[in-house]
Amino acid sequence: MLRLSLFGRFSLTDAGGAEIPIKSQKAKALLAYLARPLGRARSREEIVALLWSDRAEAQGRASLRQLLTGLRKVLGAKAGMALHTSDEAVALKPECIVLDSGAPGEELLAGFSLRDPAFEDWLRDERLAEENGAGTGPASPGAPAAAKRGIACCPSPISSATRRSSTSLMVSPRTSLPSSTVSDRSS
Repeated sequence: MLRLSLFGRFSLTDAGGAEIPIKSQKAKALLAYLARPLGRARSREEIVALLWSDRAEAQGRASLRQLLTGLRKVLGAKAGMALHTSDEAVALKPECIVLDSGAPGEELLAGFSLRDPAFEDWLRDERLAEENGAGTGPASPGAPAAAKRGIACCPSPISSATRRSSTSLMVSPRTSLPSSTVSDRSS
């Protein structure tokens, strides 16, 4: 089991608590991206666009292969248990990674910088989502930030039946709003 800390200083430790030295900023960025949310497979194309946005796709894909090879070397035997890779996608295995919730008030990847505008945009958006309680951390998307960071939250007083009917109303493709409720944003 590996422990990944993305709040405050980036840290990856093994089951015994020994730090696994990840020196490459791109490798840290990749692990952070794959951990938000944990277990979600990301296409290689999506990763290349995020970490090598200024490169041609072929060069970016080659860089990703090289990065994954280096990450496997650093992780050693743990790589097979923590990383799932295919020709099309890469993911972290949620059953082998524990995300450290950090201390309250710690910033996501505090002090971290990567000279890629696409990654910096993603990181800014993730930080804003955390501040607004809609980050993609360990808990389900849309959960309050406190819940994602391991802080207990009170359950909603809304009944399950009411929540289900509200949710189905919000997501139903057949639901249409009266024209008087739709605002014209072009003015």
